[in-house]
Amino acid sequence: MSRKLEKTLVIRADASSLIGTGHIMRTLALAQLFKKSVKVQYVCAEITNELLNLLIKEQIEVKLLNEKLGTKEELLATINYIKLLNTQWIIIDGYEFDESYISGLKDTGLKVLLIDDFGQLNYYAADIVLNRGVYAREDMYLNREPYTELLLGPKFTVLREEFLRWKGVPKKIKKVPRNLLVTMGGADPNNITLKIINMFDRVLLDHYTIKVVLGAANTHANVIKERVKRINIDVELIEIANEMPTLMNWADIAITAGGTTLFEMAFMGLPSAVIQIAENQRSAKVLAEKYNTCIFIGEDRKILDTDIKKVISILQDPKMRYAMSVNGQRLIDGDGNKRIIKKMDLEGGL
Repeated sequence: MSRKLEKTLVIRADASSLIGTGHIMRTLALAQLFKKSVKVQYVCAEITNELLNLLIKEQIEVKLLNEKLGTKEELLATINYIKLLNTQWIIIDGYEFDESYISGLKDTGLKVLLIDDFGQLNYYAADIVLNRGVYAREDMYLNREPYTELLLGPKFTVLREEFLRWKGVPKKIKKVPRNLLVTMGGADPNNITLKIINMFDRVLLDHYTIKVVLGAANTHANVIKERVKRINIDVELIEIANEMPTLMNWADIAITAGGTTLFEMAFMGLPSAVIQIAENQRSAKVLAEKYNTCIFIGEDRKILDTDIKKVISILQDPKMRYAMSVNGQRLIDGDGNKRIIKKMDLEGGL
């Protein structure tokens, strides 16, 4: 008699210094929720050692593929592996997964949840398309299957368990901000972190306690460390940020990239200034201009010392910081995970 296979949710996502870490980190929020009732299995063509160790620590298994990311061979390898599992749903998050990739998964009978940022595909065959962007609209997905359901907007923002423990905790807004947090995402391929540290040194932000987080896929750590030894202000570098919510709670203000971290800061009520370092971070400007959860500084290649100085000055205003904090926590309420589970009809498991 054959052994009954354990029900499994498959997540197909990747991470590297070029790809970044966001695809893994935001799917991890769903993985943490699902693993309470079913087995969760990541399938990765590329992943950093740090994130691999993180998933192992979370007691999540990872299948490493030898095939090149996004190729027909990789799709076939993914499908062949999934056939060995008892799987109904696959969650895919990555810009290499095109129409043919999704159709290939659907042809096997799988249900597909696609996490999307741009609406760039010509046709959508996924069962669910999730786009948490503040600019996400139905007309971005007109060419889709009749069964495809759209989950659009920030109310579907997914958050990891360490953040959800802070749900409902209002941010304490000091009259004068003293603690400044800097994080440019998991990879920071253009080393904007170093650019910001140099700017801080030139404008002499010596009255702040500054902590700078280096992401898990940041390849510039050694250069940044050497530079910090020679600047005129104190900067604490944090290479392994095991408790980002605690750091965000410590901070009075933050300078960040416009990816997943920005939505996490909004949930934590942390007033922030945002630098767009990638095309998929267009939400940053909308969050600033429409929802007033942050200040948009601009694109990374265009910012100047005067921009940083101006933003720091604006964030001195406690009333403005309070408004940002309240707006952020109102927009990102922490129930996105549950809304997605309900739409997948998986509240009782797979």
